[in-house]
Amino acid sequence: MIHFRVSIGWLMLAVALIGFHLAVVCAYRPPLGLDNLEVGLLPGMTALAVMLFSTSGWRGKRSRPFVWGFVASLAVVTCTYIDCCLTTPELMRRPVVYYINEIEPSLYDADLSVVYRLSLEIQGLILGLPQLLLSLCVGAVAEVIARADSMARDRG
Repeated sequence: MIHFRVSIGWLMLAVALIGFHLAVVCAYRPPLGLDNLEVGLLPGMTALAVMLFSTSGWRGKRSRPFVWGFVASLAVVTCTYIDCCLTTPELMRRPVVYYINEIEPSLYDADLSVVYRLSLEIQGLILGLPQLLLSLCVGAVAEVIARADSMARDRG
């Protein structure tokens, strides 16, 4: 059985992440000036905050190459995403436009303000999923490289 420890720090992180999501989703004007493309930052920033917060207590413990590969690549991918949003916003909107045209009309039976907020969260997942997948791949590659390096050192 796995026991999870809940601390004040984890609760504060949860409140901060929920506040960040609400600030982006419930704002009348886009908070970062990316014309609602900032919702693509929600999944990545959430994962990055949780990973960085969880690694803060690892002082003196064995290095975790997957985590460091994931965190480093997610930071790079997030910066690249912001750069792409600033330079080519029409290209970044293509998957969202597909979602709005094909999937979203089936949600219009509910309250429109709730659908709008839900739509922004879904758009965030659509835009943020490639960032997370790339970071997971880089983390896995870092883990494989670290294992191969460790095995080579043990042999030689």
